[in-house]
Amino acid sequence: MPALSFGVLAGAGLVLALAAHAAVAAEPGLIGLLEMPLIYELLERAGTRGPQPAPLRIHREPTETSRVVATLDHRGIARAGGARCVWEGAPACRYREAEYEVPALAVFEVRAPAWYRVAVDPGERQFGWIRSAERFHTLDSLVASEERLTHLTAAWNGRLHEAPGVGPGRLVVPKAKRKAEQPYRALRHTRVGGRLWIEVALLDAVCDGGEERVIATGWVSAKTPAGVPVAWFWSRGC
Repeated sequence: MPALSFGVLAGAGLVLALAAHAAVAAEPGLIGLLEMPLIYELLERAGTRGPQPAPLRIHREPTETSRVVATLDHRGIARAGGARCVWEGAPACRYREAEYEVPALAVFEVRAPAWYRVAVDPGERQFGWIRSAERFHTLDSLVASEERLTHLTAAWNGRLHEAPGVGPGRLVVPKAKRKAEQPYRALRHTRVGGRLWIEVALLDAVCDGGEERVIATGWVSAKTPAGVPVAWFWSRGC
C-alpha cells in the first residue's frame, strides 16, 4: 500500500482519526461516496467552545416529512432511541475518504433530488436518507479512473477475463502469491447486466521509486456476485 501522507492538521486526535479511517474497506452494496467535509471540521473543533454547526437530519425515507431516524452532529451520529457512535472514541462512526483529506459517507442508494441512503450505525446494518448538496462520487469514478491509485481487494479470486462477463476467467495470480491489495491501472470500463467491469493492467508495485511493471491485463468485475467490492482505491496517494 502507498505510504500515507497526513499533512498538517489541527490536533493529535484528528490525526489519529484519519489514520483509523483511511484504510476502511468498502462494504457490500456500496455504490459511491458522498463528501462530508463537516466531519473533519467537527473533529478539528472537538473540545473547543463556541457554537457548533446545526445537526444534519437523517430520515427514514427520502422526504423531509418522513421520520428522523438519526442526526449527525459534532459528537457523532445519534440514532433514534439513544444509541450513538462517535467521531473520536468507541464505538466509532464509520466514514471514508473520497480524496486526500476529504471525508465521505458510504452511499448505498441514490434518489433524486440529492437524497442519499447512508448507514447510521458502525456495523452499517441500519440506514437512513440524508439530503445533501455535497459532491457524490460514483463507484465508477472511484475504481475505474486512470487518475486514481487503485487496487484489487482480498475478495479478488486471482482471475482475469478476456472480455467483460465472459467465462470463469484465467488464473493469473495463484492464492499463495496474491496480495491483500493488488495494484492496478484502469484501462476502460463497461457494464454488463448492471455490473461494473474494468479492464485492468495489474502492476507489480506502485510508489516504490521504480518503474511500474505490468504483470497481466484483462477484465475483472468490480464486485463479487454477493456485492463485496473487488476493486477499491487509495485516497491518499504515495
